[in-house]
Amino acid sequence: MLALFVNLVAVLATVMGGIGAASRSRALAFILLVVAVGVAAVTSQAAHGTVWESPLSDLVWWFDALMLVETILACCSPSPWACPAASSGSGQFSSLASAGSDHP
Repeated sequence: MLALFVNLVAVLATVMGGIGAASRSRALAFILLVVAVGVAAVTSQAAHGTVWESPLSDLVWWFDALMLVETILACCSPSPWACPAASSGSGQFSSLASAGSDHP
């Protein structure tokens, strides 16, 4: 899920800022996520004497929930976001659809 999240950030950055923004945002997202996990683990260890307690477990739960929402939205989004050729009718599927329309 970490790789999916980092790639999602890169795709969104590419859409909003171009190709150059993708590599910077991918690295930034990964670094921020690692720092957040590290801070949560240290805080949990200091507060409860164990790493897997409130701050870290809550962070992981919220990350899982965020990825679930992202997956649902990606499945429900229109296809032009996923495949620009599908909306223009110039992709490989448009030629298959036109070829299949001749048959009853």
